[in-house]
Amino acid sequence: MVQVFVRTPIGAAWGNVDYNKSVWSGNANQINSTDNATLLKKGKDAKISDVAKLSAVQKMNLQSLINSGAVSVTDAGGASITNVSAATDAVTVKNTSGADIAVPFVYWKPERGVSGSDMNPDGLGVSMTQFQSSYRPTSNFAVNMSYWHLHAKGGDHYYLSPKNAAANRAAESYGLTAPNTPKYYKDPNIGELNLVWNVSPKVELQAFYAQSDWQEKGGGGQNKAYALAAKWGNAVAAKAHSRHFELDLIHQEQYTGIKSSFDLKNKESEGQHGLIAEYRYVPVKNIMFDWRWMHYRAINVSADKKYIGNQYRFQLYYYF
Repeated sequence: MVQVFVRTPIGAAWGNVDYNKSVWSGNANQINSTDNATLLKKGKDAKISDVAKLSAVQKMNLQSLINSGAVSVTDAGGASITNVSAATDAVTVKNTSGADIAVPFVYWKPERGVSGSDMNPDGLGVSMTQFQSSYRPTSNFAVNMSYWHLHAKGGDHYYLSPKNAAANRAAESYGLTAPNTPKYYKDPNIGELNLVWNVSPKVELQAFYAQSDWQEKGGGGQNKAYALAAKWGNAVAAKAHSRHFELDLIHQEQYTGIKSSFDLKNKESEGQHGLIAEYRYVPVKNIMFDWRWMHYRAINVSADKKYIGNQYRFQLYYYF
């Protein structure tokens, strides 16, 4: 921390974030999630440029689809193929099942909630550079400003989430084209403003606003976040029977986030808004109980993907 003026402390911090390769995310070879990969949409076709180049496993899997009646395979002249092993050159695979054809697959899903968003995506290591400054014009009012630069670790900006990568492997195991293409990480910058007003020794109000330079395709925005926080009381570990209650109202769009505060984090391809209610109590000196409820819903998603989520947390702190 560099002290420039008495009321204007300015500091800089640099952090390296790699939630998908570090031990924090667990063993990448483990499996903790399952899903279904769509091989062919209802009524759709797929092209295989040279069926003779498929591996033995790919041919066996494709043959199983033919035998089940889910697909039909024809050569370039339109002749039906019932034995994949005898086929050569280009073929067309047609979905004849009357529904989407999907197969189950397994994958490793990182467990830390801070990954899995467009800012910190699964499947990509992200490094972060942060600058912060604070100004206190009066004894009970503070203005805090932050700048965050996120950039892809190692210079590789293209990534697939573990789920999408596993879905691609499932499709490729049948000799079909992978359904998911890698995404490009834009190394976003985020500016954040925080106002803190200590109304009284036991009442604190805060306002947050953040905006990034990353926008959705077509320039439709979705790069702003704002929040209001109110706290009553002051839980201090050294003071028995001290307590506080805090209520946070948060709105975070897809391509941003209030990085200095809050556990409410966007998921990839969506924003979220909601509230966090938290109560802390110190029954005896140096022991603190913490109860929290987080309620949220998705924004900027289609009607079929909207949901309401709730998370509950209880923590016990012991201070030495």
